[in-house]
Amino acid sequence: QVELRVICGGTGFVLELGKRGEVDLLAVHDPRREEEFVRSGYGFRRVPFAFNYFVILGPQGDPGGIKGLGPVEAMRRIASKGLTFVSRGDGSGTHSRELALWKEAGLDPRWLRQQKWYVEAGLGMGQTLILADQKGGYVLSDRATYLTFRDKIRLVPLVDRGEGLLNVYSLILINPKRHEGVNSVGAEALVRFLTSVEGKRFIKGFKLKEGGEPLLMPYEGK
Repeated sequence: QVELRVICGGTGFVLELGKRGEVDLLAVHDPRREEEFVRSGYGFRRVPFAFNYFVILGPQGDPGGIKGLGPVEAMRRIASKGLTFVSRGDGSGTHSRELALWKEAGLDPRWLRQQKWYVEAGLGMGQTLILADQKGGYVLSDRATYLTFRDKIRLVPLVDRGEGLLNVYSLILINPKRHEGVNSVGAEALVRFLTSVEGKRFIKGFKLKEGGEPLLMPYEGK
């Protein structure tokens, strides 16, 4: 039996906890930084275990006309029209994905930060959604947080499929050779459960309400 103590935070914050050996296992969603974390010897195994999708939300009137576009073209159009976009701006996995989409759209994040229409919230996802709603702006969110806050905001999903919106969550075991006292046995047990048939059933069944949409789906990819 393993007792869990969960610390919530964005990917950047969580990776720093892992680097300091303050946790036994990470659940994060920024593949590039995850791989770098393992390469640097802070973690010794990375296991993708669940996924959902990122979604671009905006006002119901959709002043940018982005509904149905691919994510990169949608971001490019928001910028070309100078429409309010609220960024998490907090070094999280969602923030990293947003910056990657801007770069694919040919826009430099340094330039974005100089624009009045680009708002860096420096907040968690839920509070960023509320701020974007208050400003009537666009925002990139993970689908699970959108579902959680859907009844508190007027923003609607406008772009929810397309290359670049797949959001994979991975488990990373902290390297016990780097930090004494890491509970690798407990961490391994949780990894085994979450990747087992029973664990996948648990992930798929995790919903906000009976009959609702799952917040995550088990990851079956390579």
